[in-house]
Amino acid sequence: PAAGALDGLVRLRDGQSLVWDESQPHLHARVIGDADAEEANASSSNSSASASTIPDAPEEEREEEQAVGAQASVAAQQAEVTAQWDAMASGWDADGSVRAYSKAALRAFLNALAAATGEADALHLLRHWRVLDFGCGTGLLTEKLQPLADTIVCVDVSPQMVAQVEAKRQERGWANVQPLALDLAAQAGQGTPALTPALAPESVDVAMASSVCTFVPDLPATLRALRQTLKPGALFLHLDWPGESTSYRDGFNDANAEAVYSQAGLSKVSSSRLEFDMGGGEKVTVFLGVARRPIAAARHDGSRPAGDADHP
Repeated sequence: PAAGALDGLVRLRDGQSLVWDESQPHLHARVIGDADAEEANASSSNSSASASTIPDAPEEEREEEQAVGAQASVAAQQAEVTAQWDAMASGWDADGSVRAYSKAALRAFLNALAAATGEADALHLLRHWRVLDFGCGTGLLTEKLQPLADTIVCVDVSPQMVAQVEAKRQERGWANVQPLALDLAAQAGQGTPALTPALAPESVDVAMASSVCTFVPDLPATLRALRQTLKPGALFLHLDWPGESTSYRDGFNDANAEAVYSQAGLSKVSSSRLEFDMGGGEKVTVFLGVARRPIAAARHDGSRPAGDADHP
């Protein structure tokens, strides 16, 4: 969603916080008597003898089973995340620190956009661009982008968060805003050529994600789907909390950000750490990452694919 939710970054409403349940099922045992033990030993011996005559499952089958299990795990985690954000949607905007963070995020994104494109006036670019607000939450970043961009597509896995954006769109007459409740990776996994008409392949000029990526269970897969929507050369900018782990789930650093970009087919442009002033003397440190969808090599006739000319 549109703002972070860890201690020291953004305070959640009523003391709520996101907790990842990574516990494993408990193993249960029972006390058995001597007769039971003899029976169990005999059964074990017979099972071992039988197992020795059964060939191992083919490697491909084992890999397929592992892949199915991994997908089920990601889906379960995503469902839990969605439910948690749904529960917080109605009161999200009431938190002053959330609103302060979104203002700082916009400034950071505009500065990063200017630096990455070499354009001193990033606002001039936005006036002609289709922007993807990935993990839009209640639309706090979209509120600020709406008068600046040509079109904004807001995407979030939480239907309740997106409902908040839709309510704002109708109330404020945002004709250039298109809210979508959508799981990018799941939708792309269904093999559809376009995620939705609003997110056709190579239709997005820039994608922004404000404190979203660490909540995504399978970020490389999600960014691969997002990459499909980017025009060649288009940028992906994200703000998240920093961390020193190899896992992006624990926070971003130069190494794990570059690894995620590579897995998603994106090229790293830059990364840095910024300090946001949240007001009242409170400051937070955030990670700003910028990646790009690579521009395809020129064709034999010297021309380039459509969209290349739109991006420096």
